[in-house]
Amino acid sequence: MALSEKTGLHNSTVHRLLHTLYALGYTEWRHSNSSPYKLTLRLFEYGSASVEHRPFVQTARPFLDRLSEELNLSAHLFLPDQSDMMCVMTSNHSSFSGGPQAGTRLPMWCSAAGKCMLAYRSDQAVASLWESRGASLYGPNAPASLAALHKDLTTVQQYGYAFCNEEVRVGLATLGVPLVDQTGAAIGALCISGIPSSFSSSNITRWAETLKQFSESLMSTQN
Repeated sequence: MALSEKTGLHNSTVHRLLHTLYALGYTEWRHSNSSPYKLTLRLFEYGSASVEHRPFVQTARPFLDRLSEELNLSAHLFLPDQSDMMCVMTSNHSSFSGGPQAGTRLPMWCSAAGKCMLAYRSDQAVASLWESRGASLYGPNAPASLAALHKDLTTVQQYGYAFCNEEVRVGLATLGVPLVDQTGAAIGALCISGIPSSFSSSNITRWAETLKQFSESLMSTQN
């Protein structure tokens, strides 16, 4: 059994645990010899509830709605999860529907939200993440080397925002600013997304300033 091999648990133990999860509604049975169990939406239900009820996330909702409405773009709240960024909330007052949705996981090294976090981490931590990023398909403009990533992070440190044009995937551009707490640490990122052609140089500069204002206002509620 694949789960037994991956977890190091005996087959009988895995079988018993799966039956318990089935009884609690976390898994369901399907007629497949290779994978007879699959997860239900109950995990998503509890996970979403856990995130939504975090005080900080609840506080962020009206800020996200106002940001999306003001810029007519999708707005997103990202929090770090190991080497990735997790979109925990999205507000969309535009016709663009191709941006990250709640529950979307993006790699730090080729996303605006992730670069906002990495700009606050040590060179050693950035190098370690680069080495462990894995081999997966990303957009055509994703950093091709550690040096290129460091150059992007220097830009974030200099201007206070990150812009990624088709780095995660084709057809998606994102602009983000870090959420910095009173200790000077980045705890997440506030981002907007849209089609690449909408992010002209003048728009990027103007929208970045708006994002910074919303970020500072949101973080001031945490002091």
